[in-house]
Amino acid sequence: MSNDRTGTLWVPGFAGMIGVREDGAVVNLGGTELTVSALSNVAGEYDQFVPTSGKVLTVTNTLTLSGTDGTTMTFPSATSTLARSSGTNTFTGAQTFSTAIVPTGGVGAAGGFTSSPRNVHTGGIPVMLSTDGTELTITNTELYVAEVFIPANVTVTGVAQFWGATTDGNAKVMLFNSAGARVAISASTDISGFTGDSYGTRIAFTATYAAVGPATYYVGIICDTGTNTINTHTLGNFGAGKITGLVYATEAGYASITVPTTFTTGLGPIATLY
Repeated sequence: MSNDRTGTLWVPGFAGMIGVREDGAVVNLGGTELTVSALSNVAGEYDQFVPTSGKVLTVTNTLTLSGTDGTTMTFPSATSTLARSSGTNTFTGAQTFSTAIVPTGGVGAAGGFTSSPRNVHTGGIPVMLSTDGTELTITNTELYVAEVFIPANVTVTGVAQFWGATTDGNAKVMLFNSAGARVAISASTDISGFTGDSYGTRIAFTATYAAVGPATYYVGIICDTGTNTINTHTLGNFGAGKITGLVYATEAGYASITVPTTFTTGLGPIATLY
């Protein structure tokens, strides 16, 4: 049976709705053929779902879909399980995020004061003597990384590296979050005039970074020559290591890294934030 609204089909005793996929479809009901001449949604009487011709949506469970009118959600090209915004998600394979993952929330300094990163050192170990650490002659295709703990929300301007006896060429310092995403980097900086076996001159990031703490981060340094030296941690129980096979000028190659979670002697740069 059809009512007086073109394209609408009512079946007595049937609580749901019989849907047709396109105009011109023929529905046979009780031996009588009904041809659909137009499809429309009658506001306030029922909701209509009409897929694009030839497309099928299969629903195996009761679902409630809610959103904002006019928005479009694009699903992956391969069969997969959707992540959720609450609880824990399990990802397999390499994941690429267009925006760096950063900690959220954090705590400020006590008593309404501000915090300074000047006492935040890689490995939590400050330099005491000019002879501290092990001098490492860098390889210009390697990034040297050491873990650093930031105890509260701070604004980080850059890194003061404890340089070795020989300083020449150019260097970049950077900061990674605990997931290995780079959150700050300096411009290529001429270090040829820096005083050896000292902090030399601070190197500023291209923009200050609002670090959220308490959280673990990683300091990284890369140089464009193979003769420059840096002082590195000899002992420790924190992440310290290197990333190999890089090109100094190609920053995209170290936009994100696999952070070291174990300590390797003579690789983690001795450095302090500021």
